[in-house]
Amino acid sequence: MSREEILEVFLYYDKKGDGKIDVGLVGSCLRSLGLSPTEEDVSTFIKQWKEKDARITVEEFLPIFKAVQSHPTPTPDDFMELLANFDREGNGTIQITDLRYVLVNSGEKLTEEEADILLQGQESGDGKVNIAEFCFPRLIMVCNVLQKQRNRKNDRRITN
Repeated sequence: MSREEILEVFLYYDKKGDGKIDVGLVGSCLRSLGLSPTEEDVSTFIKQWKEKDARITVEEFLPIFKAVQSHPTPTPDDFMELLANFDREGNGTIQITDLRYVLVNSGEKLTEEEADILLQGQESGDGKVNIAEFCFPRLIMVCNVLQKQRNRKNDRRITN
């Protein structure tokens, strides 16, 4: 991605027209540039700006962009591999309790309510979920839930 493309997106978030963006918008700006930083990643990168109303320049933003860009983005295969670690019988299934644990306690954690939505109707009679059947049709849903969660966190950070 060229510097000009980054600058164009950065300036979209510059609501005051002074060549700076609110530090609370760094995560949104990064995501608009096609990156997938976690909230923890964003917090780590912006912790040097202690004031909640701090603003950063594109020159301060670029190293953050490059650092996040250098981190690999998880893929659907990564998620399936993670779940396969809980496949005790090696038959492509996972206990629904283990799946709930992963969703609520790993990475960008889901709330119990979000996990309930994702798991609704997935359990077979034996308390197991087929990993492939769960992952592929639900992957877009998982991404949407995570994006909503990130947006809520960003909204709270901006208004606080």
